[in-house]
Amino acid sequence: MTTPNAFDIETISNELLRFASVDSMIERLNIDTSRYNEVSQIMSDFKIAWDSAPCDEEGATKSQDQFMDQLLDFAAKELESLV
Repeated sequence: MTTPNAFDIETISNELLRFASVDSMIERLNIDTSRYNEVSQIMSDFKIAWDSAPCDEEGATKSQDQFMDQLLDFAAKELESLV
């Protein structure tokens, strides 16, 4: 059974991919509101990197998918460290 503060990387990644608001991310992950600026910075950096990541018009190549997965994993781990 998952405790309120126990989130796996996949759960956090899904929230990132939904481009949730900072407030909803803090609430969903039960992060202390005093860490708002940290959460905001992580999410902002992720969105900028995600939007600028290379992707072919036909869809991402395998290496592009891997790069995007790395971006997602990094941001999710950064957010997880705040929980």
